[in-house]
Amino acid sequence: MDMMDSIANTKVKVVVRRNGKSVAELVRLGDVFSIDENSISEEMMHQAGLYAYFAVQMAYAEYSHAKAIAAKEQEYAAADEAYRDELAKEFAVAGKKLTEAVVKAAVIQDEDYQNVLSEEDVAKLNYRLLRTICNALEMRATMLQSVGAHLRHELDMDGMNIRDRHYQSTISDVKKAITNSKQKQV
Repeated sequence: MDMMDSIANTKVKVVVRRNGKSVAELVRLGDVFSIDENSISEEMMHQAGLYAYFAVQMAYAEYSHAKAIAAKEQEYAAADEAYRDELAKEFAVAGKKLTEAVVKAAVIQDEDYQNVLSEEDVAKLNYRLLRTICNALEMRATMLQSVGAHLRHELDMDGMNIRDRHYQSTISDVKKAITNSKQKQV
């Protein structure tokens, strides 16, 4: 198996919204990004829907990521307040001065804070993955345009372009009609 087959068969777990819920879905890259050169018109029509689907999913992922950031900041603030009060009492009894670094270290080690931090990391991963897929789909659209132009050029060079033959046939028909019209007048 060459590298391209390996890439095409790679499956990526993408979190998507379905019926108002987040659902993990395995996506085979070959199914999303492969192009059938024998059916460029269909591929171009399919491209818009494919991009729209993943762009909508990316928007949901971005929203989830923003909510995870807000939850992390709220948890940090709540933990900061709780640890600051608790540590202030301990340090006052011991006759020591409480520093920001001590409070920050306590907050960072807090289990609830670590959990929301982990949730933010997962949300960030999901968003970035969908953003990368959307960027790749934009590149796929550009590639489809290039492949279509290249194939049209090849057809024009081979004389197999149906539109060109139809155009030439129409010109011939018009010339014949003019010639016949002139001959009838004479």
